[in-house]
This record gives sequence, C-alpha cells and structure tokens, in this order.
Amino acid sequence: MDYTTLIASKTTAGSLKNWVNRDTIDAATILTEAQALIWMTLRHWKMKTEATGTLTIAAASLTLPTDILDIRDLRFTGIYASLLKKGDERSVQARYSYDSAGVRVRQQPAWYYMSGTVAAFDSVADIAYPYLLSYYARPAALSSTNTTNFLTTDAPRLLRTACMTIAAEFEKEVGQGAQGAAYWQEQLDLQMGAFQAMSDVADFARDAMPEFA
Repeated sequence: MDYTTLIASKTTAGSLKNWVNRDTIDAATILTEAQALIWMTLRHWKMKTEATGTLTIAAASLTLPTDILDIRDLRFTGIYASLLKKGDERSVQARYSYDSAGVRVRQQPAWYYMSGTVAAFDSVADIAYPYLLSYYARPAALSSTNTTNFLTTDAPRLLRTACMTIAAEFEKEVGQGAQGAAYWQEQLDLQMGAFQAMSDVADFARDAMPEFA
C-alpha cells in the first residue's frame, strides 16, 4: 500500500476507487481526511518525538512545534532540571506573581498550560533555561513525495477502514450494507482499538528497576 496506489484509477487493485467501485470519487481528499481522522485519536509510540532548545530570558511561554498533537512531557534540563506540571489556564494563571509595580515576577516556571500555539508558563523565566519537550507528532501526510508511512506498512487495514468511512460519506451510501458509513465506522473503531492496544503493550513494557536494600 502506498500513496500512488491509493489515489490510482478504479482499475488499479488496492486503490480507493477500486475499493469503492467507482471512478468518480475524490480519492486525494478522502485520503487526506482519513489521515486527519486517525490522528485525532491514535497515539502510537511511533508518533513520539522530542524537541530541545533554550528559553529566552523573560519568556512567558514556549512556542510549540507545528506538528504537535499532544505534549507528553516538558522539562528543564541541566543544573535546573525539573519536570513542569500541566494544568488548565485558570489553575496556572492563579499562580502568577507580581511585584509592586504590577509586573510579573521572574523565576523558574513550574507549571504550564496549552494555549493556541504555545505552552504558557506560571512564571516568567528569570534565566535561559534549557528544555526538553517530548510529544506526539502528526506524521507527514501521504503525498506524491511521501508515498508511505507507518500506517501503510504496519496498519494498512486501519488506513483502509478510515478511507472507506470517509468515502461512504462522500458517496452518500449510508445504510447501504457493507458500503455504509455505519459499517465502516464500526470497522474503523475495531482497527483503531487493536492498533492502539498493540502500541500500548510495547510502550508500557518496562525492564525491572533494580532493588536497593
């Protein structure tokens, strides 16, 4: 399974048009929406990545990577190593401290919340803290220049059921037996659950920690 095959004509085995048995569907749009549908839910270990950098002095927030789906951990490294805790805006903003002039006090941030394109801190940074951001990233979309990804190789059935769910909506075939959106949504849920469970088993397997007397 790859992008070229998926968007090919009805006569091509494995293409979306072949699966739907119709040559008039917008295969490229269906594939784009199917991937977006999967990324809304799936959090596979192969989607994990990290970013490092250094805050500027007086930084009140950290600009997040454009491919971020969810933050896993945000921590400062080096001699000021600490794990920042995640809250909502009310709880974090309640921790704001101000000096007598009404300016936010500079100190080491300890909490953050997600707001638009940034992680906003409870405190303005007093020094240039090095950081490590661990997060789930949105994989690059399938395209003519990126013809495969871990879905096409590890979970082709998951990608197919997502495509068929969207295709059934495009073709207005809801309720039409095995071609109906309800059927394909059920199959998608099953595939999503199984693939996520497989990832969870691998992700949470741990070697035993040493025991100390």
